[in-house]
Amino acid sequence: MRVRKKVLLACVMTLMGGMSLSDYSYSTPSTHIWAPSTDVQKYGVMHVTSDAYFASERDSLGNRPDTVTNVGLTTGVLPFERFNMELGFDHKSGLGDLDDYPMYFNVKLGVPEDSFCKFFPALAVGIYDVGTERNKTNNDVFYGKVAKTISINDFSLGKLSAGYFRGNSKLLLNGNGEKDNDGVFAAW
Repeated sequence: MRVRKKVLLACVMTLMGGMSLSDYSYSTPSTHIWAPSTDVQKYGVMHVTSDAYFASERDSLGNRPDTVTNVGLTTGVLPFERFNMELGFDHKSGLGDLDDYPMYFNVKLGVPEDSFCKFFPALAVGIYDVGTERNKTNNDVFYGKVAKTISINDFSLGKLSAGYFRGNSKLLLNGNGEKDNDGVFAAW
């Protein structure tokens, strides 16, 4: 019971802190689908996440898996131009027994593109899926990522990014129950 009260208090404090820092609340991307990006919420900006993931096929027993939902809030907490930080939380459900521990936390530190000179890449390090129940929801995925927008004159070819992640080897397993807790991120 104490853990749930602390989690609820942390969520309320994050929400209240973010609202007190900002005149506006709007969303900007800080992920690429399921992988974190190098983008970091600016100071006082709040990002509300609301996603639902539906199964397109039935499982091997003919049952349709539960819909997984994710609702969260992330806010920028540092007032600097060249060094940013965001804090956030997510409430996830539709994960079976893990629904008893639905709160997950995240933090990201980042440096925007061109911060120190032209052609300087964006950089980010962080952790996400920090759950509240040991050996059940504490995926604790640490990562580092580099990204650069590629342009020819005024024509943008998009942002290329790459990075590495490593998480809890007791929880992040493949379909055979073997460790599958680290790897490479890449996006364009």
